[in-house]
Amino acid sequence: MVQLKLGIKSRVVLLFTVFSLFGFDVLASDADSVMRYTKFNVGYYRGFVYPHHQYLQFHNNEYINGIDFRVGKTFPTINHRRIPTIGLGGYASNLGNSNLYGNLYSAYIYFSSPYIDRKHFSFGSNISSGLGWVTKPNHYSENPMNQAIGSHLNAFILLGFDFRFRVNNSLSVFLSPSLIHNSNGKIKLPNTGLNIYSLRFGAGYDIEDDVIVVSKNQHSTNNSKQHRITLLLSGGIKEDDKQKPIQKRVGGFNTNYSYYLGKNGRVGCGVDLFYISTTYEYYTQHEVVENPCPWSGGVFVGYEIVWERLSFVLQQGVRLFHENPYESDYYSRVGIRFRLSQNYVANSSLKTSRLTAEYIEWGIGYDFNF
Repeated sequence: MVQLKLGIKSRVVLLFTVFSLFGFDVLASDADSVMRYTKFNVGYYRGFVYPHHQYLQFHNNEYINGIDFRVGKTFPTINHRRIPTIGLGGYASNLGNSNLYGNLYSAYIYFSSPYIDRKHFSFGSNISSGLGWVTKPNHYSENPMNQAIGSHLNAFILLGFDFRFRVNNSLSVFLSPSLIHNSNGKIKLPNTGLNIYSLRFGAGYDIEDDVIVVSKNQHSTNNSKQHRITLLLSGGIKEDDKQKPIQKRVGGFNTNYSYYLGKNGRVGCGVDLFYISTTYEYYTQHEVVENPCPWSGGVFVGYEIVWERLSFVLQQGVRLFHENPYESDYYSRVGIRFRLSQNYVANSSLKTSRLTAEYIEWGIGYDFNF
């Protein structure tokens, strides 16, 4: 099995963010009249599960073979220069050891948008988020050797870059390096998560719907203000793996400043305050610490990809203080936000430390736009 250095997933997410950040002003067309399409795509995946734990490396004996099917519509009213596609998809693959982990089946929502769009070639990114079903999770008697996934139902996240070549006006072929993350956010242990690196290649077919007129000066309603401060209160549950498994409540408070970059893009930074309760003791080099302080805090930078009321959030942070040695100094967040009104926002995101999920955040926030 190919060996990779620890932290490659974080670098993939960072690279994905950088491309998203600098790709927003590459023009595809300045026309007011834009064709809207229905898009069908079928893809084949070939890759491997990244063995970020020793037992994953020991049991990982198969390459990944997967397939997906997607159907979506283009939305030039959101951005007529870099027309995004929004749709539904389904995915199926093995997980590196069919006898131990079984297979993964997922249904998801996907978002894709080009950075470069020419007559015969386009380059862009796609983000997918949904639910995954693992056929053989951990079971204390029937499948105790599975120490990666403890539940059938899991969160499914896919990040990818798309290189697409058009055969004609309707038919295209594509190649897409992809990262898939599947975990339950520690709602049910064990949950180290499964990370799949693969190449997706396949074909797409576009059907013309109609021609619509889009104003060149049209801006997303979600991005109309240059500066934004978001106050977000969140909570969730997780199982503690340092003692007898028991579900615990976790929470946090997030203050995020973001700056308007252009249509459908914001970049920013912020401060996090986390609460993760513990009831066990741990040993340092010189002393035994009982019930370490449940509070920790950090700072982060992030990028938000916006489509009207819906947006994807990618954030990378570092903890400035924490007493619990099981918490990593570095953390990341991948999430979806939906703006209920001009000021109120609902949030769902997966918070991770290095390659391991910590928990799923559910929250409500308030925007100050100026």
